[in-house]
This record gives sequence, structure tokens and C-alpha cells, in this order.
Amino acid sequence: MELVRFESVVQGGLEDNDLGDETHLLEEGEEPQYKDEIDCLKQLVVKEGPTSLYSGLVPQLLSIAPEKAMKLTVNEMLLGVLETMMPGAQIWLLEFIAGGGGGFSQVVFTSPMEIVKVHLQTQVKGGVPKTMFDVVRELGVLGLYRGAGITMAQDVPSSAIFSTCYTLLQQLYPNQNFMAGCLAAIPATVLVTPMDIIKTRLQV
Repeated sequence: MELVRFESVVQGGLEDNDLGDETHLLEEGEEPQYKDEIDCLKQLVVKEGPTSLYSGLVPQLLSIAPEKAMKLTVNEMLLGVLETMMPGAQIWLLEFIAGGGGGFSQVVFTSPMEIVKVHLQTQVKGGVPKTMFDVVRELGVLGLYRGAGITMAQDVPSSAIFSTCYTLLQQLYPNQNFMAGCLAAIPATVLVTPMDIIKTRLQV
């Protein structure tokens, strides 16, 4: 039974939301640096130049396309192997296992890129600007995987839950791929949000 993949569209938007990565926690009595989104935009452009709006873009571009390609490829490969090893098994069970495997491969590949992106986007003003290669040299291999364990605890179950829910919803509502993708992304995101919060605090 071949199912249409919707993961790269819906789950990518919900699961890989990185807005929390740049969160700054205010001390008691400390005034916020920015009044609102517009003020933040103005200050960035005036103080750091228009290019500051694109800090961390290179690692983002280098990771997003290969990330989705690798995740879906591993998912499909595992699904094919599981169908051979477990003939007659429920498709949702196979999707759960294959989806988790796809999430694991995603973390291995993209965790270093996300760490680099966060460091580039949160550089201290007034200091010497760092390049992607500077951050890599500074952190080393172990540093690039800082928080990878909690990221794995987030992405593996999230991918497994999404794949399972999406498959079940497709079976219940054939030809409703968009609705199935949207609904499947909800539990896949909600259930792992605590892990995402912990991951963000570890990475910054």
C-alpha cells in the first residue's frame, strides 16, 4: 500500500520551528531589548546592517534540503525492509518504526548545522563577527552535537507519531492528504514540545 508523503510540507513547518532558538531570558527588572517585532527589525538594520537579517543563512540552506531528503529516504528504505521482514504487519506499525528511523537520521545530519546557526544568530554585538567555519573550529565535534541527545528524544518520537497518525488518517479519510497532514502534525508537535524547550536551553 503506497501512501502519499506530506511530511516535508506540514511537519517541516511545525516541527522545525526555530524561533525559540534565539530566545533571550530577561532577568528580574531588566528592560526588554526590543519593544516589538518592528522595533527589533529597525534596530538590527540600523545597528548591524541589512545583512544581519540573514545571519546563519548558510548553515540553514546547507541543512534544510539534505535533511528532508535524508529523512524521507531513510524512512522509505526502512519501510521496505520492514515490509519484507514483517509480512502481514499493520502498515501503521511499520510507519511508526520507519518514521522513528527517519527522525534519527535527521538528527545525526542536521544537529551540527542547527548549533552553528544558533551561534551565528546570537553573536555578541561589538565583537569580531564569526563565520560558520570559526564556529565549527571553536566548538569541535563534540560541541557540534551539544544537546543532540535531547534533540533525538524530540525528533525520533515526533517523526514516528507523525508517520503513524498520517497513515491512520489516510486510511480513514482517503484522498484527504492535506487534512491528514495537518491533523497528524498536531500530536507529533504537542507531545514533544517539552523536549524542544529543553533542547533550546541547552543549545543557547
